Amino acid sequence: MPKLRAPQFSLPTLAGPALALVLAAGTLTVGATPASAGTSTRSVPLQAEAPLTTTTSVAVDTDEAEPIVSGLIVKMKATDHRSRDLRIRAAAGSITAAAAEQDLAGDAVRTLIDSAPELADAEVADDTSVGDGSTVLHLAESVSGAEAEALAAELADRADVEWAEPDYRLFATDVAPIIPHDPYFDRQWSLWDTAGTHGRYSVRAPQAWGVTTGDKSVVVAVLDTGITSHPELNGRVVAGYDMVSDPKTANDGNGRDSNPADPGDWINARTRPSDCPVPDMKSSWHGTHVAGIIAAEQNGVGVSGIAPAVRIQPVRVLGVCGGSVSDIAAGIRWAAGGTIAGVPKNATPAKVVNLSLGGPGACGKTFQSAVDFARSQGALVVIAAGNDSQPARNYSPANCKNVLTVTSTGRKGQRASYSNYGTAAAPAGIAAPGGDTFSRGSDSTNTPSTDYGIASTYNSGKTTPGTPTYGYLQGTSMAAPAVSGVAALVLSKANLTPADLTARLKRTAQPFPTISRGEGTTCTIASCGAGIIDAGAAVADLDTAPANDNFAAAAQVSGQAGSVTGRTTAATQEPGEPVFATNAGGASVWYRYVAPSTGKFTVSTAGSSFDTLLAVYRGETIDGLARLGANNNAPGVVTSEISAVPMTKGTTYYILVDGSRVGAGLPAVGSVKLSWRLQFFSDVAPGTPFFNEVEWLAVQKISLGNPDGTFSPAATISRQAMAAFFYRMNHHGDDAPACTGGKRKFTDVPATNQFCGAIEWLAENKITTGVTPKTFGPGQTVTREAMSAFLYRYHQLAKDLPIAALPCSGKAFVDVKKTHPLCGEIEWSAANGITSGNPAGKFLPADKVTRLSMAAFLYRLSITLAP
Repeated sequence: MPKLRAPQFSLPTLAGPALALVLAAGTLTVGATPASAGTSTRSVPLQAEAPLTTTTSVAVDTDEAEPIVSGLIVKMKATDHRSRDLRIRAAAGSITAAAAEQDLAGDAVRTLIDSAPELADAEVADDTSVGDGSTVLHLAESVSGAEAEALAAELADRADVEWAEPDYRLFATDVAPIIPHDPYFDRQWSLWDTAGTHGRYSVRAPQAWGVTTGDKSVVVAVLDTGITSHPELNGRVVAGYDMVSDPKTANDGNGRDSNPADPGDWINARTRPSDCPVPDMKSSWHGTHVAGIIAAEQNGVGVSGIAPAVRIQPVRVLGVCGGSVSDIAAGIRWAAGGTIAGVPKNATPAKVVNLSLGGPGACGKTFQSAVDFARSQGALVVIAAGNDSQPARNYSPANCKNVLTVTSTGRKGQRASYSNYGTAAAPAGIAAPGGDTFSRGSDSTNTPSTDYGIASTYNSGKTTPGTPTYGYLQGTSMAAPAVSGVAALVLSKANLTPADLTARLKRTAQPFPTISRGEGTTCTIASCGAGIIDAGAAVADLDTAPANDNFAAAAQVSGQAGSVTGRTTAATQEPGEPVFATNAGGASVWYRYVAPSTGKFTVSTAGSSFDTLLAVYRGETIDGLARLGANNNAPGVVTSEISAVPMTKGTTYYILVDGSRVGAGLPAVGSVKLSWRLQFFSDVAPGTPFFNEVEWLAVQKISLGNPDGTFSPAATISRQAMAAFFYRMNHHGDDAPACTGGKRKFTDVPATNQFCGAIEWLAENKITTGVTPKTFGPGQTVTREAMSAFLYRYHQLAKDLPIAALPCSGKAFVDVKKTHPLCGEIEWSAANGITSGNPAGKFLPADKVTRLSMAAFLYRLSITLAP
């Protein structure tokens, strides 16, 4: 994973009305206006391609330099012995479960060190918990990135290792409205561009401030270099944490601690870590600048943040020369409310986690598991795309799943010259103003101009913190907090899930303008995302009741199974509405469902963002409803579920979703996810063996059963029906086209056979060769041995792999010897978890396959095909 390149230029602080510009360590000066008495024009960095920690104006291209790695992240596979020890230690009360987990993981890795010569003299970092059961391993000597990747791959091949990956260093990615009275607001074009009547291509924050400036209950975690004392931020900060574990990188005399203050990340011979490729540089105060973009106060002083009334949680993950994957992943988990061994619990978990950092490389399992955890806790993870003008899919953690990746735009709405971008295969998430000082200025030259940078809170110190001040920076590091700020405004009005919040931000984004030739690069939805973030539009209708607020306007839902999303924000309780729980919040929405068949109905609010109440009714008028089921679960539990509600085909039912007034701290309104499933087949009831597999078969439209609504689970399956199943599995539930005239592959399958098309497809793709070269045996029953061959060949087709003869040990089952013609396929099925045989260790190869077991085989096969 190569490093990001260091910045090439700098801009001054906003110390007064004067502005000066310094380029490349003073090689060029653009005429400054006269400064007011006592003001300063000392330059601070404006970074177009800055590492997380750097503010230097000296160019260094580490994109082509081999990165230096001093550690690995290793996760060992769990064993019964380790699990038992964990339970004993935690039950004793002398150690928390998280600490016990970390201790056991460390013990397992120490055993690994003892048994792996390539890890000679390596040490376990006992104070560096990531929170996912993995362990950070410090190597005796730093190695190149290629060597680290090779070593990690070698360890990952061991049977006792779940995964291993290099612990790379990552870097920062900088480089009728209500108008506030903050004196520098007129220089914050990224919030409201006075050059355009409607804010032009800014965030359009003042249009949102008429609705909300944020709420103090909303916390945005800023995972960065920490924060410095600043009058615009001090009143907006909640307790954070310093997650930097290496004292040299931390530069504050110790490793992890409860003080997230930024001590400075300047680099010289004394402070430089051994694996740092960045040249000498001044401190960046990167985290302070990012925090100000989100939440600088509207106090008549300096600048304004996008969400000036929300709170910032500084989580320090970057120090001298960046930060490690392990520390950043731990920071993500802690910020979202996760448990990190040796670290106090976060008392104010964040709902938005901002990461203005990254570097080239794939999203490893350490990052992905941390992001997935945050999302599971209801936190939106916002990540800068990076500043190398390269595809963002090649930069981590911006290329992780379940994140909102932010590209950068300039003042004219063009893609910033430095910004990483999306592609058709991996489109970007959304765009926001990040500055572009080398776009054409007002004088139609390419002269760098502060008018195109992003103004925010800063510090005057060159090394350690000096006095609070203001400064310009640019980069996707500045674009990401713009999106985080708007997300915080939305959450101040509506408690949405990360998925719903992301969808709303994208849906309300401004379309990209067409850029004139020579003025920059025009953004597309693929390259820059859904559009430019629009704060005003994002919060515009959150005070409007949802369309399905009243019974008469119930939202229609349909199908045997499905899900919809919505919200209860601004919903009401209409007169005559049934109240089925004493703690009902009175903000309810309605759904209407006409049963497509007769069966047992299950409905759930899993995935909603608040403590839900749920009820199902039958009837046609609000005062004539008969309740068939209701559920609230325990107070504070988001999910409500009702199951086994009897429904009759063609009958209309109503579903009511409300919120709890007591909810253990959870709000009574928010985003709704409603999922339902009507039992597909009357002869396969919930709780019976393979019920879920049969339901999956129906959901995928591989089999819709018999005309009378039954599945006939005990009936055997014919070879022609099996052909249809495989065809539909490969074609998303579609039936094969009918055969037309022409020569048939098999003499016993005429064009009039309803399964002819599927059988021909099976033969064309070498999934079957027939019972003889010329016959298929369409009505014959499929045996378990033949099914193993079909499953293997279909797997190879789906994975675009060759069909080959398979080795066979003859030891998987007592009744399948090496001489069996399909021994290899049978053992392949067992090795891939598709079959385990019976308790006696037999496979019973000649036994006939039932429709029930066919459902199980195909479902397990689908698991082997998952990415």
